[in-house]
Amino acid sequence: MPPRFTAILIALLATLAAVAAPAGAAERVTPEGVPVPTLDWSPCHDGFECASAPVPRDYRRPHGAKVRLGLVRHRAVDPERRIGTLFFNPGGPGAVAAEIVDRVPPSVYQAVSRFDVVAFEQRGVGASEPAIDCDELPRPFSPMTPDGFDLPELLRRGRRLARLCLNRDPAFLASLNTGNVARDLDVLRAAVGDERLSYLGASYGGMIGETYASLFPGRARALVLDSPVDADVWLNRPLDAITEQDVSAEASLDRFFAACAADQATCRFGGDDPERAYDDLLARLDGDPLPGGDGSTIDDDELSEVTLGALRAKRFWRPLGAALSGLQTGDPSALLALRSEVIGPGDDLLLDVFESYTSVERRYPRRIRDYLDFAEHEFVVAPHFATGFLGAFEEVRHRFWPIKARGAFYGPFRNPPSATPVLVLHTTHDPATPYAWGRRVVRQLGNARLLTVRGDGHGILTQLNACALLAAIPYLNHGELPPRGATCEQEIPFADPPARAAATSPSSSSPTR
Repeated sequence: MPPRFTAILIALLATLAAVAAPAGAAERVTPEGVPVPTLDWSPCHDGFECASAPVPRDYRRPHGAKVRLGLVRHRAVDPERRIGTLFFNPGGPGAVAAEIVDRVPPSVYQAVSRFDVVAFEQRGVGASEPAIDCDELPRPFSPMTPDGFDLPELLRRGRRLARLCLNRDPAFLASLNTGNVARDLDVLRAAVGDERLSYLGASYGGMIGETYASLFPGRARALVLDSPVDADVWLNRPLDAITEQDVSAEASLDRFFAACAADQATCRFGGDDPERAYDDLLARLDGDPLPGGDGSTIDDDELSEVTLGALRAKRFWRPLGAALSGLQTGDPSALLALRSEVIGPGDDLLLDVFESYTSVERRYPRRIRDYLDFAEHEFVVAPHFATGFLGAFEEVRHRFWPIKARGAFYGPFRNPPSATPVLVLHTTHDPATPYAWGRRVVRQLGNARLLTVRGDGHGILTQLNACALLAAIPYLNHGELPPRGATCEQEIPFADPPARAAATSPSSSSPTR
């Protein structure tokens, strides 16, 4: 073949190859070489858009097996001045984004009008695939107490509980950790075309933000962490974290009792000693549960669970007083109504996700004695909540989980001085993520600012605190931080009877383990 013809043929083949394979040449990847998915948005949830995003199950093999993440988007209210996408995670781990966005008042989307708001469901949650759904808890189930302690039975129970969530592919279960969730978030950032991440995370969602700042230094445009989990104690000292949570819940319950005693006209429970009346009620329900009307029974554990749920938002304090008063007379209707508000229909799956993530990624001790010492201490310092969830003694189940995390990140949690400062919001009396956690998160990250809200309950922006919103929006839009030491006051009173509300002038009244 003549050399000139050979050269022409080679050039022609190269041209054809370039035309035939544009997809490979145009594949988008993150700076770490992870493929960036194309998001196919479609209408859903009456005014929203939904999509799913394939991401690597194991980031050590970015082109290997995939999991799919569920996404829900609310388009920017002010598209002409659009800044980008504000990603949101409601916490848990296990809260379903689609259920949250449907309940967000329109005023919230108006406040962040310059952003598309995308709520993402972490791997295993909601519309994400595969989804976590553990086997049913053995019934009847009553957490062990010091009075009924039986070590052989506890160990048998622990092994059985450890197997409930092992009904999925072990490689998928090993991928359930916050390090991978933060990596997923960076892939989603690239998928929407943002060079840097704008993010709002509540509770455990705050821990995702801490992890993102540490794994991808300088890649965040704005990070708002509302009532965040302290990632360091949560992951590396989990039994200490549970104790700190339960002690904080006890303190919140004490504040409810004090408020109830001071405002009997509204609370109508317990007279001048609501705590004694509450403990008497727990003892009575332990020995003689009330029928729940739906085939269930209301016992002391059920009352403790509803109480903890009510303490997470101060607007439930008044209904809690009514529920307790009703139970004293044998009427469970107010408690059942409260339960439907503070314990949602999807909470069983949320607890399945919570159990899976916490069992996989937290560094639980190996010695049985450590669990026994922890449980005995719990019943001393947090007697009202030591039997919460599955019980303090039953934490030993984590000792028997055979799945080890792949891709987990255990610190250090740092936001370098060259990065955008992180904004942390925290309430002084939070029953779920103690205020001390917010202070520690700021100290550990280093380049971060704390805004304190003096009040009660878990979550600030979800309770639409106007002062906190006025601080968060300039930060999200322009990077403007509130002053050092800035504080806000809670706007939700313990009670506001109609007569008092009518007598209050508009000028003096004030407009969420």
